[in-house]
Amino acid sequence: MKKLIITLICLTLLSSFLFAQDSTKIAAVVGDEVILESDVEQFQTEYSQTVQQTIPRDQAIDMLIQEELILEKANKEGIEVTNSDVDRRLNEAIKNVTSQFPSYDQFLQALKSQGLTLEQLKSQYREQISKQIKKQTILNQEVFSDISVTNFDLKNYYETHADSLPTRPMTMKIGVIKVGAKVGKENLDKALEKIKMIQNELDKGKNFSKLAREYSDCPSGKNGGNLGYFSRGSMVKPFEDVAFDLEVGKVSEPVKTRFGYHLIKVEEKKPGEIKASHILIKTGVGEKDKSVAKSEIQEVKTKLEQGGDFENIAEQYSDSLTTTGLQRITEVPVNQIEQFPLFSDTLKNLQEGEISSILNDDSDYYIFKNLGYEKERPYTFDEVSQQLKNVVRQEKQQEALENWIEELKKEIYVKKF
Repeated sequence: MKKLIITLICLTLLSSFLFAQDSTKIAAVVGDEVILESDVEQFQTEYSQTVQQTIPRDQAIDMLIQEELILEKANKEGIEVTNSDVDRRLNEAIKNVTSQFPSYDQFLQALKSQGLTLEQLKSQYREQISKQIKKQTILNQEVFSDISVTNFDLKNYYETHADSLPTRPMTMKIGVIKVGAKVGKENLDKALEKIKMIQNELDKGKNFSKLAREYSDCPSGKNGGNLGYFSRGSMVKPFEDVAFDLEVGKVSEPVKTRFGYHLIKVEEKKPGEIKASHILIKTGVGEKDKSVAKSEIQEVKTKLEQGGDFENIAEQYSDSLTTTGLQRITEVPVNQIEQFPLFSDTLKNLQEGEISSILNDDSDYYIFKNLGYEKERPYTFDEVSQQLKNVVRQEKQQEALENWIEELKKEIYVKKF
């Protein structure tokens, strides 16, 4: 687990080496700094762990020399890094690492199992982060600030690399209409009645965690409703809007989301994050609700079979498709249809212009139509211009960096052994 934490932080900080000082054998000298053979070996090890490929010794030394040249130049130019800058970058790195764990508490437990506290982990990386900020600052100021990518650059790259650019694969244009069963008033009322009963128990002084374990329909219920720490954008909006406005220790009024009714309790608050627990009573879909949805999807199928316009019918009937990865009309590479496992067998066998049978996934009902194919062909300039912009910018930056490094070697003493 410690290896996971360190590797993730190294990736976040865009740094792939730690300076070991356990060997006196010199690999290179840059200005007043010495690069030891142990530094090179450590760099090679960290590089292979993060990039999943080996790097030759000479290339590793060259990269370390480049890093030291940039840092030496930053120091000569008086680039300073404030504690607040380091803290901000460090907190971002820690946040990225904690997102790899099921909860913030489990991240802390993983640190503890390695004999580390969060502050000790931060302390290990403060100097490394400070160096990274210095180097990025000097590069932005002296190397990258004047780099721009014009439309001429993009078109020139597109034309000169036309033979090596990937082709646009054969695609299938898929139309999909989804009709989901809506929770009826009867089930909504039952769920609301139950959550209010639980609220009443809380008002009488009953323990929130105990009630969550007893009543909550969420898997977190077995842990007393504990959701751990989360930031905005992690939960559905109605839940977040209430949770982030709650005072610590307070319990919300019933909050309705697409999952059901919640009672929310905020345990702790940090800048941009809260730790909360909740009790969820799901609003289940009844057979009557499913029957209504079945009738509606059958009406959709009839209209399509009678020649109705797919887009107009989809606009009139279809629910949101956010959970499927599809849009109402989507072009999908034929060789990637498997990415929709619930529907792939149907889509693969659907002939051009054909309407599928009614498919269902629990209480959601679907109809698909094969709206046609487009053969494999080269991408047009407009289709790839945004991607090419990043490629061209990176090439310009790399060329500018290489030229700048060569100039630095005239200014700063470099000796490789």
